[in-house]
Amino acid sequence: MKKLSLCLAAGLSDHQWDRCLRSVQWIVDEVIVVNIGLTASSRELFKTHGAKIIDYPRGHISEALNYGVEQATGDWVLWLHENEYLVQSAHSRLRELIYNESHDVVFLHVQETVKTTGDQTHVRVLDVARPRLFRNRIGFRFVGHLQAVTLNFEEIFQTKDDNERIQLYSACQIVGTQSFTQEQMMKQPTLLYRENELRHSMKSPWSYYELACEYFRYQKFESMLKQLNESIRLFLKNKSIPPSIYYVMKYAEVMEQPLSDNMCRGLDLALQMYPNHTDLHFYRGLIYYRRQQYKEALAVFVACTDPENLKGNYTISQGAGCYRTFYFKGKCLEKLKRLDEATQAYMDSISGMNTFAPATQSLEKLKKER
Repeated sequence: MKKLSLCLAAGLSDHQWDRCLRSVQWIVDEVIVVNIGLTASSRELFKTHGAKIIDYPRGHISEALNYGVEQATGDWVLWLHENEYLVQSAHSRLRELIYNESHDVVFLHVQETVKTTGDQTHVRVLDVARPRLFRNRIGFRFVGHLQAVTLNFEEIFQTKDDNERIQLYSACQIVGTQSFTQEQMMKQPTLLYRENELRHSMKSPWSYYELACEYFRYQKFESMLKQLNESIRLFLKNKSIPPSIYYVMKYAEVMEQPLSDNMCRGLDLALQMYPNHTDLHFYRGLIYYRRQQYKEALAVFVACTDPENLKGNYTISQGAGCYRTFYFKGKCLEKLKRLDEATQAYMDSISGMNTFAPATQSLEKLKKER
């Protein structure tokens, strides 16, 4: 039987660990906690969850995690940050992954919810794939600082055949993060760390992808696209199809940027490669919506929320494929004066994410106007 270890590094800022631990308690075989500044109460919390606590009061978080992995006895290692948790629907699927002998590292979806401040609340959902599950004892180690910690998979996988040992698991949202504001995110000096580290180790398409992820988080879309396009070019040069998550990130800018003909043509090409990808269809619906083609947009959003269309490998249980789609479905219905249906769509959106302010505000506004 394969064994799964959870490796964590915990310091003073550990108030969210309880949710993290509860989300994995039934699927991991051991929990390794590297103490880099635990409080007495947090130490007791980890003991309650049966964790093995190892003191390591020096060095960066990546060094602490590496020390923890050395103590892990599992065949596979999963790692999370303190504000992250595993969604319940992913439990059985995650266990299945560690029995697949065709890969050594798995990219899992990490969702970040960013709330901007101002007169009108705006919520951005960043859904990016990160290397969070890896086979133990084959040379993986952590590099980087703070939220920019990642694995040294570029050093291990340097050829086309080696890259086939990397799996991108797209079946559902595996890891979610709790909300933080744009201002809080900008105070984290992770972008500079990632730029300095990755510019000196551009050995594979995944190196460019890692840097693109950081540019995406900081809304530096031009730089993000440059890195993604270079990574895509390397995949094509090696006669490999770029992973779908590249295109999900690339065309997520439709949420933020002015529309262009190149953006629309590129999205059409991505849909030809991944015709069942819910998020890509969602972005196509957004393009219709922003062009005020509400009937066409509504048809796309209805298809994206139809259970019969959500059975492919690219369906996600949170994010664009769910509550955000219901929200834009409601906006289209409201524009088309189908107010009862719009009300229900907003309610469906809130049911999927009760903290999603745009749906709540639209529902309240609609009720007042009626």
